[in-house]
Amino acid sequence: MRYRLTLRKAFVMVCVAAIVLPLSVYTVFFQMRSWNNLNRYIQDRMNQDLENKNMLVDLILDKYEMVLYDFCTDDDVIALVEEINGETEVSGRTGGQLERELERVYNRNDTIKGIIILTDSGKVLFYDGSMSSPQLISWPGLVNPPQLYNGVAYMGAESLVQIGDQWSGLIQIAQEISGSGGTQRTGIVILGICQQELWEKGKKDPSSEMFLCNEAGTIIVAQQDEYIHQNISTVPMQGRQIISRKNEKTGWIVHNFYSVQQFRQEAVDESVIWILNSLVAITLFAGLAWYLTLPLLDSIDDVEDAMIQVEKGNFQVRVERKKRLPKEMVRIIDGFNKMAEQTGILMDQVRISMLEQKNAELSAMEAQIDPHFLYNTLDTINWKAIEREEYEISRMLGALADILRYTIRNPGGTVPIRQELYWLDQYIMLQKEKLDEPLEVTVDVPEELRGFRIHKMLLQPFVENAIKHGLYQKKGSCQLRIRMQLADQQIHIIIWDNGKGMSVDQLDQLNSARDKIQSSHVGIANVRKRLALYYGEDADLYFESEEGSYMMVHVFVKVLRERDF
Repeated sequence: MRYRLTLRKAFVMVCVAAIVLPLSVYTVFFQMRSWNNLNRYIQDRMNQDLENKNMLVDLILDKYEMVLYDFCTDDDVIALVEEINGETEVSGRTGGQLERELERVYNRNDTIKGIIILTDSGKVLFYDGSMSSPQLISWPGLVNPPQLYNGVAYMGAESLVQIGDQWSGLIQIAQEISGSGGTQRTGIVILGICQQELWEKGKKDPSSEMFLCNEAGTIIVAQQDEYIHQNISTVPMQGRQIISRKNEKTGWIVHNFYSVQQFRQEAVDESVIWILNSLVAITLFAGLAWYLTLPLLDSIDDVEDAMIQVEKGNFQVRVERKKRLPKEMVRIIDGFNKMAEQTGILMDQVRISMLEQKNAELSAMEAQIDPHFLYNTLDTINWKAIEREEYEISRMLGALADILRYTIRNPGGTVPIRQELYWLDQYIMLQKEKLDEPLEVTVDVPEELRGFRIHKMLLQPFVENAIKHGLYQKKGSCQLRIRMQLADQQIHIIIWDNGKGMSVDQLDQLNSARDKIQSSHVGIANVRKRLALYYGEDADLYFESEEGSYMMVHVFVKVLRERDF
């Protein structure tokens, strides 16, 4: 005998499989996304960090460039340099004055380790704060006159120099001193800045390390002095990534080494936690599924049998609500019973609605233009041919052709109000020939309403009743008025005639007994059905009348603009 799983076991297995597979796929997908996002995050952070450090270099150099500019444009300094250029040896007076100027710059900027002045006469003066005097010492001798571009030059530390009792790498900024006339150079001033001291001010992220190199790849600025004058390729790359950018101000290459090891370890830890959580979730879900199915299975068979009956079309079937059922199962049974009841009602309503719709459309088409109307119209045109010229006959024949085309094309569709009014005008022209008196027709429809749409031939039964029952055989002036206006979101249509009107009883029957209308008003009954079919609750129809005086029809339909189609 073939073994079959119990519903309880099958349900748990399916639920577990349904959660394990999606969760596994999602876990793999999540991990891939996490790694991709991590790599993008690291790259974005590296780029941002590099940009910040590049801007830091610019800001630091701008600061000292401004200090250097103020010094080189100082009138007293310019005068002293010009005087030194004219002396054979630096005198005590000029040397002392220049010392005070250099001391002033030195004391205001504690990161400046020395200032060199190279005069055009070949003299070299150096100020070191530890010496407190301008003189020649070891490291100025390593400085050659730099090549200036636009009056400024930047030089990195390609070797270590001794400052006091320490060795350090220096960043040097050079600027020329112009003469008092501003046209002839008199010397060059070079600021020596300790690169280590400057770099420590900008060091914020311990996971990254910045190097500045010249175009040959030689390190000229580094956090660790031992890298100075080495090639960038000698820096260890293990566990780090490097990105580079050229500094536009100096022409140096900014290299940023970024450690990604700690971020990847965090990603691994997060993956392990995610997998453990998934396993716990699967276990809890399987146990919970098993527990919840215990009290439900006894009632599932009853619901299944009832569903089979409903599928066969038996909407009278109901599921018995047994005792001691859980609240959720009670709701399911009550909901199923209510659904079966409502479905049966809806199916009956659909059948009735389809039948009524079919009958209403057939009746509407039959009621619009009956054969007697066509026969009488043709007969009238024949008599006109005898009494008048054939232009009138041609006009009436044209009107009749328009009517036939209008009624046949797209029955039940919508048309602009202006087109419906044109058709009514043709229809009234033919119908009024039956009257003994001339018919005065007034149409009051604002231009802004004429573009709105209305279901075609909706007004024809009211006009026909007005002429056929109200104005026929009337003595005196015969008047017919058609007026339209906006009423909130509806079009209010009024059709008035000064005909026979109707009694109060007839009016009450026409307004209240909407489903029991006399055969003489079958067109009105069809209009009611069409209004309900087309507009539902968005349409209304009622009548006003005074016997022997007037008849007024009020029609309310939903506004249909051109853009709704």
